[in-house]
Amino acid sequence: MKLSKEEALKKIEELLKKIEELKAYIENGEKKETSSNVKLQIKSVYGSVLFESEKTTIKEVVEEAIIKNVNLTRANLEGANLKGANLKGARLRGANLKGANLRISYLEDADLRGADLERADLENADLINVDLEDACLEGANLEYAKVEDTNLIRVNLKDAKLKNVLLIDVDLEKTNLEGADLRDANFYHVKLFGKGGQNKIKKSQVNDFLKALGIIVED
Repeated sequence: MKLSKEEALKKIEELLKKIEELKAYIENGEKKETSSNVKLQIKSVYGSVLFESEKTTIKEVVEEAIIKNVNLTRANLEGANLKGANLKGARLRGANLKGANLRISYLEDADLRGADLERADLENADLINVDLEDACLEGANLEYAKVEDTNLIRVNLKDAKLKNVLLIDVDLEKTNLEGADLRDANFYHVKLFGKGGQNKIKKSQVNDFLKALGIIVED
């Protein structure tokens, strides 16, 4: 069918319009794909990026970083939801974990020297062969946690919840237990360095402390 010049020009305009619409569709699709690949970051307390990932939760990002042996020293994970996380071998020295949810997490061989775990929730967590020297766990919840072969030298456990905690072969030299809830706590092979020691507890805690050591005071 023979087209007039005007009809041919109109057809070309329609075709060009469709091409432009197709290009716009493709470009929008690429933008959506790019925006969906937003990466979660783990930053240091100084603001520098330590690790980033396309995982969708901070728990998955931290676990991935640990698998890749990323050094998370001084990582800022304040308030992070790490419930049930596998943190075996994590390098978190000096990290900010204030108020973090670490319930039922697995922390074997983790380095948490000098970490800030104030008010962190470690209920039912496994802390095996963990280095917590000089860490702050003031007000932290360690109820029913298993703490074995762990370094607690100079750890601040003031007002911590230690009800039903299991402490096996731990070093409590100069540990601050003042105000800690020691009801039904279990201490086995605990190093206290009693003579001239600096462990702090209140008078009201004495009975619970002695019971944790398996000692019952009779009149």
